[in-house]
Amino acid sequence: MILLVEDDESVRLLMGIVLSRAGYRVLDCSSGPAAQLIWTRHRASIRLLISDIVMLPGMNGADLARLFLAEQPGLKVILMSGYHSEATEARASFGPEVGFILKPFSRDELLAAVRSQLPPDGVETVE
Repeated sequence: MILLVEDDESVRLLMGIVLSRAGYRVLDCSSGPAAQLIWTRHRASIRLLISDIVMLPGMNGADLARLFLAEQPGLKVILMSGYHSEATEARASFGPEVGFILKPFSRDELLAAVRSQLPPDGVETVE
């Protein structure tokens, strides 16, 4: 399952549709605090966090990733940003296991980023 955290509703909805149509199960929310609630309830089934780096209100995506990785070191993470400087700074603070994608991105770029973090067996069928 993918936890998608994006504060821009239209971007979040579109990404959810793209990921769902590709066969992924997605839980989505608009903020770090909401993501923490979802994480508490579904941590065992979440395999990938996709989060915007810059979000309001509350915790940013990089802090959220650090928190979840501390609790579940095998979690896969993709951080995204429309700000090159934010992405560069976050990339420097994480190792190569964390993926990054710059906005705006295409459907194919999103799916390629997800596939780089979740191998083919990471696709879950939607029931």
